[in-house]
Amino acid sequence: MSGKVVVFSVLLTTLIILSTSTPAWAAQLEARINPDSITSDFYMIYQRTIFIEYNEGGQIADLLRQQSWTSSVTADSSDPGVVDLIDKLNLKFFNDRSSVKISDLSIDHSVKLTGRGLNTAIDYKLVLDGTLSGYIIKKDQIRTLIDMGWRGMSVVGPVVVKGV
Repeated sequence: MSGKVVVFSVLLTTLIILSTSTPAWAAQLEARINPDSITSDFYMIYQRTIFIEYNEGGQIADLLRQQSWTSSVTADSSDPGVVDLIDKLNLKFFNDRSSVKISDLSIDHSVKLTGRGLNTAIDYKLVLDGTLSGYIIKKDQIRTLIDMGWRGMSVVGPVVVKGV
């Protein structure tokens, strides 16, 4: 029985690592940019479901069928991993020639594994809630030009928050 636990743990860890290394596309973005303010809040949700299909009677099917597992992490700018994420996002903005900066950020990350008869679903969700500044490109008495290039947020490489 302990051999199955070890194999399941290794498989689960591998699946989680692989699922977090694939691109995540924003499903929802909410930002109220106030041209008369130097900062504005944003709220972005990345959400994805991965299905693992397996044949009846295989080892993976035996290990994952009827399994359920959940993990979640919440952190803010006081966490070194969140600070690393802010730095990487701001570097991406800089490399894209944008003056936008994230000055505050909190994250909420959750993963849920649900084993079924012929497949297993891994659902993950990442919520970024932060504050932007430097988005005003040009302002005069009549109009304001806002930098919207920051909406394509991405980082290269892993970001570890609270060991996850």
